[in-house]
Amino acid sequence: GVAWRGLNDNGVESFLRGELERSETLFRQAAVAAPLSSTVWRNLLWCLVVRNTVPSEEIPAAVVEAARRLEQAVVTEALLYSSEAPFLADLVPRETTHFATAPDASAGVLFRHDLDGDGLVHAFLQVQVPGEGGMLTLGTPEELAPYGLEPRPRGNFSRHPVALSLLDLEFGPALCDFPGMHMSGSPELAGSRMRFLDTLKKTLTGSIFPPLLQTRGAGAQPGSSGGTVREPADVSGPPRLLYSGKPDLWDIFYENNPRGWNAWQERPEVLSVLHAGSLNLAQVAVDDVLTRVPGDVAEAGVFRGGTALFLKAAMTEKGDSACCRPRRLWALDSFSGIPPPRVETLSSVSQDPTHLWQPFTYNASLKNVQSLFRRFGLLDDQVRFVPGFFNESLRGDGASELPDSLALLRIDVDTYEGTWDVLEALYDRLSTGGLVIIDDWHLAGCRQAVHDFRATRPELKPKGGGLPAPILPAPVEYVLGCPLSSHRRTLLAREVLAGTPPGDRVVQLPVMQLPQNVYWRKPR
Repeated sequence: GVAWRGLNDNGVESFLRGELERSETLFRQAAVAAPLSSTVWRNLLWCLVVRNTVPSEEIPAAVVEAARRLEQAVVTEALLYSSEAPFLADLVPRETTHFATAPDASAGVLFRHDLDGDGLVHAFLQVQVPGEGGMLTLGTPEELAPYGLEPRPRGNFSRHPVALSLLDLEFGPALCDFPGMHMSGSPELAGSRMRFLDTLKKTLTGSIFPPLLQTRGAGAQPGSSGGTVREPADVSGPPRLLYSGKPDLWDIFYENNPRGWNAWQERPEVLSVLHAGSLNLAQVAVDDVLTRVPGDVAEAGVFRGGTALFLKAAMTEKGDSACCRPRRLWALDSFSGIPPPRVETLSSVSQDPTHLWQPFTYNASLKNVQSLFRRFGLLDDQVRFVPGFFNESLRGDGASELPDSLALLRIDVDTYEGTWDVLEALYDRLSTGGLVIIDDWHLAGCRQAVHDFRATRPELKPKGGGLPAPILPAPVEYVLGCPLSSHRRTLLAREVLAGTPPGDRVVQLPVMQLPQNVYWRKPR
């Protein structure tokens, strides 16, 4: 037990020092020693995401494998932690259930429950792990702990009681414990501000709107799990609403949009294409800087204005602390879409997939964005719009129109050139302790621009054993991105033991997506 924890914790320390290659090696060694620990697999997954060097939007094979093993560890933990829960009495007696956590059966779970002559349920759970001479069958806490499983996590959101997690850093605890997530519903949303911002998020992302409107003559509509629900065409009848077939979940990647990831292109009411985790990060970042970092808030890459509007709402509802002057929100965008690359070569296309996009994608006019702010009652003299392509609006004469100091800089511009332009022009205006949020970490060009820029900044490199400003990932969703709540864990165990097919479960294990948001704090 000590060995794998030491490897894992040293991996976290190496990550903080910016030694990502060493960190990955240590996490891999810990995963071999503790194949059932979701903490270790989650740490390895985050490390791989930050280190991602694949020159495309594709998910690297190593990330896919780590996510698959993380899913299996999550299910294993759900079965173990719920093995004595009251719901077992409701299950129909059945044969022994074996859930293997890997195709090579490197670890697995044995579960058996039977009715005796008096009608009592006897539940028995064991975990199998490799050992000398074959598979070992373990059942007691003392036997399980060395392989990464700690029975009975404490509280609603439970981290490993001993092993360190990358989610213990900076905003990780606040994001993973965020009110209203983990299928917890509205009781956690105490206070009018939290309820207002929660409703605003669901409005801006389209989650709160009817799931699907069938137009006349439509014969096929999207169904659950990407399938299609066939409906008889009615060319004469009025349009009617159909249920999308998707679960009413807010905290799984893009389940907030009933028609899936690309629906924003067809739905003008979708004003922000972010997922729950990204909007929660924006909220906790605003709350952080308004209380202790001087400067304004800026978003570069505004599109339809939904995220910028959310930042303004969070600033307005939070109010200002006594330390700082009233804050402005700066919204910077071409307001005509993403321009073609300034330098187009085969090598640059291979490194930045946005060069293959149709020119002027994500096009929304300045008037439309200003109208959005006005309709929400948030357009005032503390909102400043800076139109123009970044290589023009942020340089030369345009620089005189920029904020003197920033507390929060959110960059959502997709391309290498745009990300570099914004960092080069605005990073020096960021106050010490201020935050940078990068929205497009899943895009190779954006990632490379961040790495290239940070390489030019001495303060972002380790000095004399000191810590740099580590790039920290934010959870995409609340099933694999963060440890399961006790409620969701129990539901998952119930569904697995009842033999519910994965596509029909309430607790869906989402398809792995690379986190879009990473962030760091500007050091002294």
